[in-house]
Amino acid sequence: DASTHPRRTSDIADAVRQVLATYVARPIDEVRLDTQLELDLELDSFAMIEITVALETELGFSMEDVADAQDLGLVTVGDLVAYVSRRLAAPHVEDPSHARSHDR
Repeated sequence: DASTHPRRTSDIADAVRQVLATYVARPIDEVRLDTQLELDLELDSFAMIEITVALETELGFSMEDVADAQDLGLVTVGDLVAYVSRRLAAPHVEDPSHARSHDR
């Protein structure tokens, strides 16, 4: 049931932080919105794909695999929260870069 999934930004932030904290085996208070994904949490492309899957499962939506967070401008946990929030707000909107590649 989609109504059981968090939709408020604070709930989404908590869910994202919890997934990240669990993945990196750190207390959630060490995963702040200003924490850097690659520099502070040492997340590589494989880790980002696994986190993407975990977020999809936790929040009940789908998004493109995020192999390189910086390609999407995702540097901090806050950037990831904003990205997830946008995807949740428009879950059926296809990424324009994918639409263009399918048209060819």
